[in-house]
Amino acid sequence: YSTRFRGVELATTRTGMVSITGLFDPISIDGTLVSRAYLHNLDIFDEFQFGIGDEISVYKANMIIPQIACNLTKSGTYRLPMSCPCCGAALEVGETTGGTHQLFCRNRSCTAKLVQKFAHFCDKSRMNMEGLSETTLEKLIGHGWVHTFADLYDLEQHRDAIIQTDGFGEKSFERLPAAIEKSR
Repeated sequence: YSTRFRGVELATTRTGMVSITGLFDPISIDGTLVSRAYLHNLDIFDEFQFGIGDEISVYKANMIIPQIACNLTKSGTYRLPMSCPCCGAALEVGETTGGTHQLFCRNRSCTAKLVQKFAHFCDKSRMNMEGLSETTLEKLIGHGWVHTFADLYDLEQHRDAIIQTDGFGEKSFERLPAAIEKSR
C-alpha cells in the first residue's frame, strides 16, 4: 500500500535505547487504519533514505504488524532528532551485540529510563506491586519522591504532598504502601 512518509517518533526504553517509529499518512490495510511502523534499528532507518513526503510502501507482516517495505522516492533529506525525547540529552549511536546500530540516551537521570526500569521492577512477575502503574511511577519519579528502589518502601515521608497531587487522594495513597509492603 502506498502512502507518504511524515517523520519519526522516538521513545526511550529502560535500557536507554531509543526506539524509532516511522510515521506516515494513514492508510487502510485489511480494514485497519495504519499510520506508524516500528523501524528496528538505525541501520534499517538509514537504508530507507527517508525524506518528508517520500512515497513509501507499507504492508502488514503476518497480516498484523505494519512494516515499511520500501521508500520509492529515497530523497534522503530527513535527519533524525539527536536528543532524547524525554530528557533532552544528546543521543549517542551505539553498536549492539548483534552488530546493529541503535540510538542511546546515556543520561542516568532520564525520567523515561527510570520509569521503565521501575515499571519492570514493580511488574507482576517480579515484585508484584499492585497499583504502581507507569502513570503512577511517572508522577512519583517526576516529583522527585522516588530515585531508587528503596525509595518505594519509604513513601510515607511524602504522604501529604502525594495526597495533594492530581490523581491521588487519601484512599489511593493508602493502597500504595499496603501493596508495596505486601511485596516485601
